[in-house]
Amino acid sequence: MVVWLLSLGCLPSLEEKEFVEIPNNPYHDYDKDGWTENRGDCNDEDMTLIHPIRYYIDADSDGFPSRFGYVEVCSWTPPSLRRGNYIAEDDVEDFDCKDEDPLIHPEALEVCDGVDNDCNNEVDERISDLTPRYYLDLDGDGYGRPMDADGDGVIDDVNGDGYPDASVQACYAPAGYVQDNTDCDDDDPLNYPTNVEVCDGRDNNCNAVADESSAQDAKEWFLDGDQDGYPAFMAALRLCEPPDESYILLREDGAVDCDDTNEDIHPDSVEVCNGVDDDCNLLVDDSAQIGLNDCYLDLDGDGFGDELNYEQACSCAVGYVTNFADCNDTNAAVFPSAVEYCNGGDDDCNGVIDDQAVDPTVYYLDADGDMVGGATTLVACPVLNNQGDWVPPPNHVEITGDCNDNDASISPLHPESCSPNIDENCDGDNTLGAIDPDLYWVDTDRDLVGDPNYALTSCTTPIGYVLVEDLTTELVDCDDSDQTTNPGAPELCNGKLDNCDYDDGYLTPPADELDPDGDNYVACMGFDINTWQGTSIDLTLLMNEGIGGGGDCDPTDGDVYPNAIEICDGVFQDCLDPDLGVELAPAAERDDDQDGFIECRDYDSQIWQGNVGVVGGDDCDDNNPTTYPGAVSIPNTNECFADDNQDGVADCSLDGTGAWTTCEEAEMLDFYGFQMDFALVPAGTFISGSPASPNVQGTIEAYGPEWGRKTYEYQVEMTISNDLFVQTSEVTQGMYEAIYGDMWQYDFMDVAYENFYGIGDDYP
Repeated sequence: MVVWLLSLGCLPSLEEKEFVEIPNNPYHDYDKDGWTENRGDCNDEDMTLIHPIRYYIDADSDGFPSRFGYVEVCSWTPPSLRRGNYIAEDDVEDFDCKDEDPLIHPEALEVCDGVDNDCNNEVDERISDLTPRYYLDLDGDGYGRPMDADGDGVIDDVNGDGYPDASVQACYAPAGYVQDNTDCDDDDPLNYPTNVEVCDGRDNNCNAVADESSAQDAKEWFLDGDQDGYPAFMAALRLCEPPDESYILLREDGAVDCDDTNEDIHPDSVEVCNGVDDDCNLLVDDSAQIGLNDCYLDLDGDGFGDELNYEQACSCAVGYVTNFADCNDTNAAVFPSAVEYCNGGDDDCNGVIDDQAVDPTVYYLDADGDMVGGATTLVACPVLNNQGDWVPPPNHVEITGDCNDNDASISPLHPESCSPNIDENCDGDNTLGAIDPDLYWVDTDRDLVGDPNYALTSCTTPIGYVLVEDLTTELVDCDDSDQTTNPGAPELCNGKLDNCDYDDGYLTPPADELDPDGDNYVACMGFDINTWQGTSIDLTLLMNEGIGGGGDCDPTDGDVYPNAIEICDGVFQDCLDPDLGVELAPAAERDDDQDGFIECRDYDSQIWQGNVGVVGGDDCDDNNPTTYPGAVSIPNTNECFADDNQDGVADCSLDGTGAWTTCEEAEMLDFYGFQMDFALVPAGTFISGSPASPNVQGTIEAYGPEWGRKTYEYQVEMTISNDLFVQTSEVTQGMYEAIYGDMWQYDFMDVAYENFYGIGDDYP
């Protein structure tokens, strides 16, 4: 498909009566306001708008614009600003003297800041409620007196001249005046707020209290309730003077009373045995000499003391008692009347060891010396051997149950073995619990390879089990229900796992016997439908359901399998292709000349999986990078229209078949002196029209740099549904007439266009 575009020249001006409905006729007064565009009307669609409106910039948005910044636009709506706004010229009341500060304008209130706030060319000239007030400071302590210091409701006349002058309003403080008016005594420079209070009988810090507890030189007074000269240990009162005679200052040695209600108790009192801390040293009855008792050490805490260890005290301390009857003060279990035990000692302090013990042991005679006794018993205490250990009496043990006390190899302590006629451990069975049984694995499928998940130990071979001779070399059956599945079995193309050496723990068939891409072909060779045990096969549907064969060369692609139909997608489909394994794609799907086009037809970018540089198919010469569908012809060549295969049609005609051209050089390659070249325009969506100016929308500048652009012209989105070829070489008048007939060379008055530079077949 070929598209040629022709442009008409500008039409000459027409009479007004023929264009009364055209708003943009510069010679017509469309809005009936008496002005045309040629006479200066800036908007011929609005009779209320003739001349551009001037808008002043109010940058700080305080309602007063700068007289030096403005724009003129043909609109009743001012343009927008990133900061501030516009004010129409007729709405301007006054101009700002500082348009970057919203607090400065002709109606602003003058404040003391060294700035002309109200734009009257004067600085700090007005007195208002915002003007600071300063107060008279007679004593020069930095704090002024209140305006009514004496509280009579009248501002004081300090100087006595008949005028109240305790305060003034000014931008700056006069001499002798300050901003603070909280002085409580403006006649004394030592009395003012924030001053340090001292004990002098005056209110130094102006808090209406003299000599308060916070005075710098106040003292701490302590209560002495019993008048013994020692103050109580409690919080002191900080005052300039004591409240009464019961308060005294802290002693130089720092000693305090521990009982301020008893005059006999203080740090200098004498300590006696009375259960009281008389000398306030935090110890009761220490160093006392009256009422002392004899106290015997009870080291083991059994209530009986040692007569060789004693002391005197007002009362026996913990660990001391008043008797000395213990025969062993290091053992709490040994004392008079204690219980006698089998321990080799005199527990009850009666001078006899282990007599009438309450814990004797029953021992059994061990005739064969295997440490297990028979039925003969002895009740006695243990004896101490030469190593210092407590042991049973000679030839006796604490364990019984020996079924043969005349044979040291038979006892409950001896391990059982698989001997069929001897009960080594005396449990009544000759093999139960034997320590030397053999290990057996179940062999359900009788292939002589066992399953360790079902194991037994036995002195004899169980039915259905095989003997495990060496765990390090024993073969393990991964499927004990299948006799053909075991370690080392030959792996067949049958859809199941045959060789246990490749088991993943789930009996998953080998990867080459699976069909992950769902094309009904597996990768393994030797497929036999009669031995297949994998995915089900429906023979009634001619193997269209389930696995239908082996030899799949790409198990990851469902479109690739033996005898598959080859499609133009850049990869192999037919696993029988001779190039498979050598090339990435069949010959017709490779871009040999790297021009972006391949030879096969039906190229579709949506399914293409090959070289990313390929953009199309139908390449008629894949050995020439300048020859492909839609290529621009190289000057002085006719390659794109050559008949290389000698079939009588051009190899690269526009429709791919050559049906519309005979490839005659006189008609195609030298068409009125020009060679015809074409470029491919692929289907797609694009934006048509010139972009608007980046200036503010709605202004004259918004129409853009294009001459003649109107306000109603916009960019639009257009879509081409099919690919097409556009001629890139010049279109001559002869070419146009060969396709469309006579050239339109005349206007409607049959007058030849004078702006044609020439008429003829070779002219553009």
